[in-house]
Amino acid sequence: MQKKYTEKNREVKRSARRDQRYYIDNLSYQAEEAASKGNLKELFAITRTLSKRQIQRNRPIRNTDGALLTNTEEQLKRWQEHFSKILNSTTDKQTVEAEKKGEEYEANLRVNIKAPPVAEIKKTSSVYDCTVEDVE
Repeated sequence: MQKKYTEKNREVKRSARRDQRYYIDNLSYQAEEAASKGNLKELFAITRTLSKRQIQRNRPIRNTDGALLTNTEEQLKRWQEHFSKILNSTTDKQTVEAEKKGEEYEANLRVNIKAPPVAEIKKTSSVYDCTVEDVE
């Protein structure tokens, strides 16, 4: 009885290895065909499958109480709640109030959006061993 079981077990394992080899060979053939046709979307999808790199699409997240949300609709509602909280924060309200009062909102940004003067360009071009004409 044990001998039969061992023999059948070997047959099943051999069959599984053969099927897996056939599957991988078939996928590689499809990848070659996609590459020859220039179908990069299919090629990358097959490559991802062959490399066994799977993307987990529905990762469970926690709600405000700490309970796991596995349902997609509940997760979307939680994300909506999260981003509305972030995007409607008190700092945004303060900037809106500052603009209403007429204060300089741009002064808080500290970003120079003006074009640099020619003298500064010449100064930096000497550092990089090129002339202004080379840049233009």
